[in-house]
Amino acid sequence: MASPNPKGGPLVRIQEICEDDLPRAGMKQLTTKMCLPSGAGRAAHTDEPRVGENRALKVIEREAEGFLRELHQEDFFDNDMAFERRLDSVLAEIRSGVRYGIVRESKEHGAIGGIWHQTFAELEFGVRRAWRNARKCIMRSHSDELK
Repeated sequence: MASPNPKGGPLVRIQEICEDDLPRAGMKQLTTKMCLPSGAGRAAHTDEPRVGENRALKVIEREAEGFLRELHQEDFFDNDMAFERRLDSVLAEIRSGVRYGIVRESKEHGAIGGIWHQTFAELEFGVRRAWRNARKCIMRSHSDELK
């Protein structure tokens, strides 16, 4: 636990971070787009988009289609028709929840939002792939055993 900083409070601690901690971490500056180092000693970006937060409709559709195509390549669906039905269903679900506002990426007015609900099997597949693709995990070779 960090010791209290009675001499100057938080502003002095921020200065200490900028002068001491950032150079050791290979960083040159602490910007307003970052928050103070987390418990792991890393600066976390606060400007990253949150899930579903004013994301462009086309981006959400493209990501959903990409995920379903990856499932299809792994023989998740029984046949091409089952894949096409699920893709149509997902795109319709995404479009049914669309609204209009400022798109986070472009800062322009446009179609945003839209969600879709993954099946349990789709979620299970996604978790397995996330584990398999986690470079720092030494047990990722066992990702297909996840239940």
